[in-house]
Amino acid sequence: MQLRNWNQTNNDFHSKVLAFCAAFGRRSETCAEVAERRKKVPSAERKPLVLVADDEVIIRETIVEILRGEGYDAVGVKDGAEAVECADQVGPDVFLADVSMPRMNGIDAAKRIKRSLPTTRIICFSGHAATSELLTQAREEGHNFEFLAKPIRPQALIHTIRGGGDLPTNEHPGRKQ
Repeated sequence: MQLRNWNQTNNDFHSKVLAFCAAFGRRSETCAEVAERRKKVPSAERKPLVLVADDEVIIRETIVEILRGEGYDAVGVKDGAEAVECADQVGPDVFLADVSMPRMNGIDAAKRIKRSLPTTRIICFSGHAATSELLTQAREEGHNFEFLAKPIRPQALIHTIRGGGDLPTNEHPGRKQ
């Protein structure tokens, strides 16, 4: 689905999400499946990979489908602990994480992923005002993660993933070759 199909003036985000997910109705790939699939593609031909972590399945799957529709490879996980495990398997170019999740929050997952994969770009998002304290603490520790507010507009998501510019989908500054 291309972004131009999203009605920018309609704020009924959840209705759009439900309709979007119903249109796809297929099982999502696991991290192991994505890792295996990517091994079969020469590194120069691999699309940039975005690891999406959100405990809300509709949000997670919608973001994954939006990214795929825009020419990225994407895989979703339900919490920070799964994100750390998945990142070790797939080596994402971008980690896009909800801040508030069970087991391990997005900030702690981002710190761990950044430690083991320093070229991975980190973008956090949240709809909770209380997350600013976690982001402030992370910045004090030297982690300057990017941030998006929920609900995430598809145009803002893609603009941020592309680094705020017109970065082609097959190039990314943090990309491993």
